Amino acid sequence: MSRNPWTPDEITALLAAYGSLVDAQAEGAYLSKAALVRALMAGPCIGRSKGSVEAKLMNLSAACVLAGTGYVRGYKPAPNMQRCLIPLVAAWISQRRANNLPLPGTNPPTE
Repeated sequence: MSRNPWTPDEITALLAAYGSLVDAQAEGAYLSKAALVRALMAGPCIGRSKGSVEAKLMNLSAACVLAGTGYVRGYKPAPNMQRCLIPLVAAWISQRRANNLPLPGTNPPTE
């Protein structure tokens, strides 16, 4: 049986966390994905499992790819995602563009 649908507050928090990963990777900095997931689970996504939060982050990657950008390392696009994420992620990407913030997939080259 599936759990309650994700709330707008949870999605907003996930997009903010995803943005933190995008920013860190674009700067070549390290940001612990595990710590980020733990913080989400302890705060805005309380009651969600680690796997559920990570799957939703992979859903965000899939929506980013559909919107024409790349995705953050460590969260490959999930093959199945909720279509309702597409317009939310597209708006998030537009906002990042308008504010001259890095987009997913703008990582520095790795050795």
